[in-house]
Amino acid sequence: MITIYERGYEDFSTMGLGQLLPTSCVVHEEQGGAYELELEHPMDEEGRYSLITPGCVLRVPAPSRPTPLVTTGGLADREIYTANEKINIYSKATTSMGTTITSTTPSLDLTSIKPGVVAVRGYTDVGGTTTTTKWVSNGNRIVGTISAGAELIAVDKSNPSFYLATTRAGVSGYVQVSKITYSKTESLEEQTIQARKTREQLFRIYRIEKDTDNLSVKAWARHVYYDLLGNVLVNCVSNSDAVSDALIEMTLNCTQTDHGFVFGTNDTTTTITADWSRKGMVEAQLDPDEGIAALANLRVIRDNYNVFFVKRSTTVRAPITYGRTLLGVRVDINEDAVVNRIVPVGKDANGDPLMIDAVYVDSPNNDDATMLRAKTIEYDVRVGDDYPTEADAKTELTTRANADFDAGIDQPEVTVNVDFLQLGDTKEYAQYKELDRLYLGDLIRVTDLVHGVDVEAEINEYDFDCLTEHYTSIAIGVTDSMRLIGSVSGFMIPDNAVSSTKIVGGVGNADTLDGYHAAYFATADHNHDSTYLKLTDVLSKTYPVGSIYMSNSSTSPATLFGGTWSAISSPPTGASYWWERTA
Repeated sequence: MITIYERGYEDFSTMGLGQLLPTSCVVHEEQGGAYELELEHPMDEEGRYSLITPGCVLRVPAPSRPTPLVTTGGLADREIYTANEKINIYSKATTSMGTTITSTTPSLDLTSIKPGVVAVRGYTDVGGTTTTTKWVSNGNRIVGTISAGAELIAVDKSNPSFYLATTRAGVSGYVQVSKITYSKTESLEEQTIQARKTREQLFRIYRIEKDTDNLSVKAWARHVYYDLLGNVLVNCVSNSDAVSDALIEMTLNCTQTDHGFVFGTNDTTTTITADWSRKGMVEAQLDPDEGIAALANLRVIRDNYNVFFVKRSTTVRAPITYGRTLLGVRVDINEDAVVNRIVPVGKDANGDPLMIDAVYVDSPNNDDATMLRAKTIEYDVRVGDDYPTEADAKTELTTRANADFDAGIDQPEVTVNVDFLQLGDTKEYAQYKELDRLYLGDLIRVTDLVHGVDVEAEINEYDFDCLTEHYTSIAIGVTDSMRLIGSVSGFMIPDNAVSSTKIVGGVGNADTLDGYHAAYFATADHNHDSTYLKLTDVLSKTYPVGSIYMSNSSTSPATLFGGTWSAISSPPTGASYWWERTA
């Protein structure tokens, strides 16, 4: 359901102005970037389309991972409470909401309008004033309600009157302690916080377009997180602060401290040094170079008025595998932009070019057979206060060149196009449709052992159809650690869903799958048994006995992978040939 709320309205537990019936509604989200919605609505006879105006808020279903509130709170166990009655969930620890004011503005004299100026309906062409009622927010919103007897999980009990809590459906906020009763305690391993894979998110309309030829209205909206675009940090400096402390600095040193957003993180070790003074809060958090997410290498999760900066996902599920869910994969590797030798240049005290003694820095991946591709890169390094001597400046130039190599400047770009069965859309697998869903930041492994492709990637962008509650596209980037165990929910990804990014070198990829590389598995991030990826093990891990193999090719999986397989006569729809592994 898609509902709309008038500008300034802050009780999102209601139906607001009512339900919209759009012909299309798509959410687009990028990791640490855009989070927007595009909606198209017919000019219906009921006049619903007239509700769609700039400043209004849309509530729509969107992919929402289980709330990170519990992990960011560092809880070992969770306390479950039940509601004594129907209660509201607030974005702040108070029941106090905003107030209304009466605003009076002069009327517009249409006789004095200059050419090209549009008169807005509601003003008059005679003397007098226009009086309107406006809502003045205090930053507190009702983000949801729970009924009597419903369960919620306490996350923070430091306030004796209001607990920060999350419901089983993932709605998070503050509840009055006097209206809930302790029920039981669960360990974190017992169950997920909530089972739902989508959750209503709020988007504020910033632009509309009315098309009288096609009798439709288009609207563009940003996630309510972008309400912070108009919030400026005054004096906000972080000197080796923890991420949580840096977020508190942002909250306390902005022009609108009553914004009502709650920031959290599960990073307890990284420290931040930055000066965000006179920058917008969104820029200070999301800037790709100087934002807090980039400086701490954190992933951003925006859940209405809760914003989390969390460490990289380590979720492990099943791979998308050729012949089972994967029908084919196309990998395009482009080395045109590769730089494996950097000539770093800074400035001396006089502003003249400064180079290091060795002239250049080579990629650690270079060897005698590497075709060298050199490039001069000018860095913002100058002899002075930060680098008192030329030796200090040269050391920094070398450090920055090596940082560019760590970031993948010496690696080719890769475009991966994936085509596989969406099992959740077939009748036979309908019961599994809601078992799992991919989220931004999850890790995916795409495996085609037959044709020598094994790529792991992190989801960094998606488009989601809010009407069908399906992804229409997912963009994936190859991860820097190249872990060989990926995160996947294959039946939710459409065809051609992987876009271009950098491949990161290493020994743990496709050309080593016929054996293993002991050095790779000896690292801290890859402490699996060293025989894990031998081909003799891949079959049992990917297709245990009882697995179903589907393909449009008549080649038996016994020929491809080994094992004993029995052909299924008169297979269901979805593929031309089906086999079941029997031994």
